[in-house]
Amino acid sequence: DAFELPNVRIGLGWNRGILPPPLPPLNEHFAAADHLFDPACAGHTAPLLFVAFSAQGPGVQQWHAPCAAMRATGVEIDALYLADPSNSFYLQDPEGLWEGLCHFGALLHRYIQHYTNVLMVGSSMGATAALQHSRHASRLVAFAPRVDLTFSH
Repeated sequence: DAFELPNVRIGLGWNRGILPPPLPPLNEHFAAADHLFDPACAGHTAPLLFVAFSAQGPGVQQWHAPCAAMRATGVEIDALYLADPSNSFYLQDPEGLWEGLCHFGALLHRYIQHYTNVLMVGSSMGATAALQHSRHASRLVAFAPRVDLTFSH
């Protein structure tokens, strides 16, 4: 579909369509929160939910630019950015217990239940989490997941 949009180039070249909005400044919410829901239009559910699991690093801001680029091409997409402030491969919950799978599963369910099309992405630690929660996705892209943490930790 994106290849048919006017004034849009797909691939390694810069998107020559509408410029994406500027990224919000990095703040304590982006650095310490475990999720941020960013609807394309307040009060309206988009036909696609983009669920992005962050790798280790600055939290939920990691996938903001790709989502903004998709929106700039005209794709109506809501976004749910997820991060693990404890850097525990999404295995810890906010109480510091090892109930992260339940915590993030419930968080996902709260948003995903309103969508039939869910694109889930993640890289490294985020890719591992995306695979752990793949049952919630229509499509999933995992970049460099760690599938057996016993070999790396």
